[in-house]
Amino acid sequence: PITAYLYRDGIADLAVRPYTNDPAAWHDPAVHIATTILQRQQAGYDQDQHCLTLEEWRRHFNSDKDAEHIWQNIESILKTSLQAVTEPLEQTSNAFLKHPEQCFELLAIEIMLDSTLKPWLIECNRSAGLRAEYGGEVKIRLLEDALGLVLARRQELSDCDGMNKKPEPASGHGSFYRLL
Repeated sequence: PITAYLYRDGIADLAVRPYTNDPAAWHDPAVHIATTILQRQQAGYDQDQHCLTLEEWRRHFNSDKDAEHIWQNIESILKTSLQAVTEPLEQTSNAFLKHPEQCFELLAIEIMLDSTLKPWLIECNRSAGLRAEYGGEVKIRLLEDALGLVLARRQELSDCDGMNKKPEPASGHGSFYRLL
């Protein structure tokens, strides 16, 4: 089965202007697209206010309880989404890789919160943007932790080489924690 880890030190991109359903604003990227590359071109953009670490983002809420409830809902969406693509991912890795359990992929997941703080899955990108210009320190730590997780798994599998049972995947590494 697929093993998935969630990185708790991600990045939250905030739109310059509040979301609206007004048809006049449908084509306004400052309202509908929070991607930093597009937002930084908008009047009023401030990288310190609109490109936050998840820790900074959590401070926007009235209580840790609000942030925790939102995070639990996000995790639920992610688990459902990952389970939906498990079979095609397994088929691809089994068809092309000698040791598919050593395969990994970094995904960038985009979630939008509505006015009631309900999370909505917007998209899942297989090629996560890792430009250090935005959230550079977070992305450097993400890569270090991802490689640490992969290398630790490789060592676990090497240590039990020839045994019938593979070791259980780690519960986490660095800022990654096991989601599935």
